[in-house]
Amino acid sequence: MSEEVLAGTAVSDEPLIMPKVVLPFEKTGEYYIESLGELPRKPVYSFIKRTMDIILSGIAMIILAIPMLIITIIVKIKSPGPAFYSQDRLGYNGKNITIIKFRTMNVDAEKDGAQWSQGDEDPRIYPFGRILRKFRLDELPQLWCIFKGDLSIVGPRPEREIFYNEFETYVHGFRERLKVKPGLTGLAQISGGYDLKPEEKILYDVEYIKKRSLWQDVKIMLKTIGIILNGGGANDYPESKYLLTRKQHFYLLFKGICDFFVALVSLIILAIPFLIIAIIQKIADPKEPIFFVQERVGKGGKIIKITKFRSMKSSAPAYCSTSNFTNDGEYITPFCRFLRNSSIDELPQLFQVFTGKMSLIGPRPLIPQEENVHKMREEAGIYQLRPGITGWAQVNGRDHVEDSDKVKLDLEYLENLGFKLDLKIFFLTIKKVLKKADIEEGILSDDVNGLHNKQEVIK
Repeated sequence: MSEEVLAGTAVSDEPLIMPKVVLPFEKTGEYYIESLGELPRKPVYSFIKRTMDIILSGIAMIILAIPMLIITIIVKIKSPGPAFYSQDRLGYNGKNITIIKFRTMNVDAEKDGAQWSQGDEDPRIYPFGRILRKFRLDELPQLWCIFKGDLSIVGPRPEREIFYNEFETYVHGFRERLKVKPGLTGLAQISGGYDLKPEEKILYDVEYIKKRSLWQDVKIMLKTIGIILNGGGANDYPESKYLLTRKQHFYLLFKGICDFFVALVSLIILAIPFLIIAIIQKIADPKEPIFFVQERVGKGGKIIKITKFRSMKSSAPAYCSTSNFTNDGEYITPFCRFLRNSSIDELPQLFQVFTGKMSLIGPRPLIPQEENVHKMREEAGIYQLRPGITGWAQVNGRDHVEDSDKVKLDLEYLENLGFKLDLKIFFLTIKKVLKKADIEEGILSDDVNGLHNKQEVIK
């Protein structure tokens, strides 16, 4: 190898090794993005936008100081390594900027080279990091980047230079998005988020840049809040017969806030009763677990896990109605029967409400094996909603309602979604529980009879 030193810099004749880039998708062709040319100046818009950035980010940092401190502590406890990570990105006109996030991945996440995110299911994400990403809480430290002017609240999301270089090889014009200041959220984020490929993302970014206005920024901010409160991306549900109205979407924002705080307060109040129930269960049957976790289908048809107090012995036939048992006392102890009849076994699902996987009120989550019911729900558009601990079908027959009628009741709930109906369901649920009405042990669907038990147990 021959080498010379020029102005203090080593120059080698060996071939340059480029950094490795790992993409979770195939390049399907070449794409050419229209040139935006020189953008028209909008001084009034730019002044108001920057003023809003400073005021809103400053207020948000003050309000969120304690929650961010709590998140910092939890990250340190839940995953080895620093609570924050900083990364160089390209900002306005290609200027290098540094963004800060709460760390959501393992510290060795890029040991094999720079990797484009695989979305919320990326295996490099540790469990608490998954919650942060689901509610976009990992982005909160970037409020400081907004305050000092590197970012705006709304704009194309900043990317690393290594990705710009990679994407420009087949998405020609990808750097057009550098003609405006990058943002904390953007049109692409509310239109697909992590699931969008570069050739799709740039189309939304170009559309935003061409139509940029204060009204568009406000709409994107409101839509972002909705996605955060619903704990999901913009494309979480399929095309359906009934689509939620704008008014219903705003109600879901309010409902998401209520769910979070009611679940949080309830979990605090019920902590001691939960402990007492756990102790009684262990005394009554020391060899059995206290909880069980079961896979169900959540919003957008995605698989979630729900938690219940164990109310049957582990040896009980899975997914089978206890009305078919010759001797249900063999599988259900007196205390477990009390938990089932009083619906107390459902209370641990408050944690799923708190984390955003469920709502207090909504269609009950199905098990994945109930394929016929899933198809009916999907066609009706039910998966636009988060599943609930109780719902319209539960207060109108519960276990005595046929599957097709349950879907009709779920659709009726979807079409009439609102505060008045939720309040009615809440009080009817209390009435049903106190009367122990419409309860028939087990799951009645023919789709699931005879299946093996796949539930997880937590001791």
